[in-house]
Order: sequence, then C-alpha cells, then structure tokens
Amino acid sequence: MDKETEISKKKLLEYIFGEKSEVLQDDVQLNSCRACWAETAGNLSLYTEPVRLKKEILTVRLEKSVYAQELGFLKNAVIDRLKKKGIFVKSIKYEIGPVKKIDLNSNLKVLQSNQSDNKKDLNEAQKELLEGLNKFRG
Repeated sequence: MDKETEISKKKLLEYIFGEKSEVLQDDVQLNSCRACWAETAGNLSLYTEPVRLKKEILTVRLEKSVYAQELGFLKNAVIDRLKKKGIFVKSIKYEIGPVKKIDLNSNLKVLQSNQSDNKKDLNEAQKELLEGLNKFRG
C-alpha cells in the first residue's frame, strides 16, 4: 500500500468518524503491525511487542533493556519493512515491561522462512543470537 492510498483511507475515516478517525487509524495500523511483527522484527519478536501507535510513533515493549540496543540497530530496517506492508511509522520508542508470550512454534516457522532474508541485515552480535536460537530449537 502506498502513501496515496493511505491518505485516501484517512480521508474516508475522517468523513465517517470525524475526530475519532485518527485514533481508529492508529488502532488499525497497530493491529496490522502486531500481525506481522514476527516477520518484521525477526528474532527480537520473541522478546518484544508493539503496544501503541500514535501519530506514526510506534511504542515497542521490551522484555529487557538489552533488546532496546538490538532493536535500535534494526530500527531503520523495521521501519522500512513496516512501510512495505502499508504501516507508516516515523520513529520507534521503547518501554521495558512484561511482553505477552507468543506461540513459539508458529513464530519460529515465520522466522525460518525469513531467516535467509534476515541474515542480510544482521550484524555479528545478531548472528550470534540467531545461532543461539537455532541451538535452542535443537
């Protein structure tokens, strides 16, 4: 979805819902982001979750602060991947807190299918994390 289509959707929501349209649009975008988070964030999706989207600022909850650094390394790639899916994010904020546990098996299948693509974007530390995850799957 391109920016022009996104603008048309926003105008339609504004016409139908008035002042509440911005909140609804953010909710739609956040739900779309959550649906593709495993594919978008790769291995970090096991320890992170998108929790809010307001005015194109995505807030991601992290299980531990160390994941903020890792997500920081991938920030631009994550934003680009979201944009390709029609989810427009200008920046990402972080908060530390409990992360809803996801179904590990289904998430690993998504990660395996995208593993070769993700390796292109990974630095050495991230490759080590990926190897550790592969050992964990055993």
